[in-house]
Amino acid sequence: MNKKIRIMDVDLNILDNEQLEEKVREYLENDYLNVILLASEKLLLYAAENQEFREKLLRADLILSGEEELLGMHHGQVLKEGGMIVSYRCLERLLQAFRGEGKTVYIVYDNERYIRFIENAFRNPQSGAVLAGSAMEQEMTDESIVNEINSLAPDVLLIAMEVPKQEEWIMTHSTQLNSKLCLGLGGIMDQMITEYKAEPAIISKLHLSRIYNALVRHNHYKKVRKEKFFRQKLKEYRKEKKGNSDENTSK
Repeated sequence: MNKKIRIMDVDLNILDNEQLEEKVREYLENDYLNVILLASEKLLLYAAENQEFREKLLRADLILSGEEELLGMHHGQVLKEGGMIVSYRCLERLLQAFRGEGKTVYIVYDNERYIRFIENAFRNPQSGAVLAGSAMEQEMTDESIVNEINSLAPDVLLIAMEVPKQEEWIMTHSTQLNSKLCLGLGGIMDQMITEYKAEPAIISKLHLSRIYNALVRHNHYKKVRKEKFFRQKLKEYRKEKKGNSDENTSK
């Protein structure tokens, strides 16, 4: 369960769905807050340029790949075929794990699109969780948000804010929050919204669902371009790090 892949000096945990469910159930029995972050390209690129931010990420209990492209198209596919978690789709399994348990959830967000999407997901009877409340970060002080969370004592916190503001907020307040589990989703919210967006009625009427899904929801070419861009950034990071190491050695 301790297998990790290091990308840009950030360790991503490699688990299968059963292992993740086991960890989540363990966290929900703790009397302190455990933090799970879903890593995005934006998170890793920001971490590559900010050592202080990387050090804050070490406080998370788990950092999972939220985007398959981070692992490389081939590597990600191999892990996925082996039953490992490679993207945010593990959240579906987690929500189902809450079914019948009445776990309460509180959401902190900074974008109206995010809260609409998450609230809609909780209307699905299969979600298995109860929405206890929510707060828009821009409309309340941090102290007010923390106080409201502590008064409700939700089992789970969903944080959907932009990177790196999200991670800074979580790590700043983690020891103050009366909850069991915190999930940081901000970096992958836009991708989730795109892929789960209901297709327009006209698309169904014209029998264009397959094309719509290929070009909009699961745009393979866009994913390939994104993966190539990230690989190039990773290559540049390694080259720069090697250059700095060689420079320090020569001094």
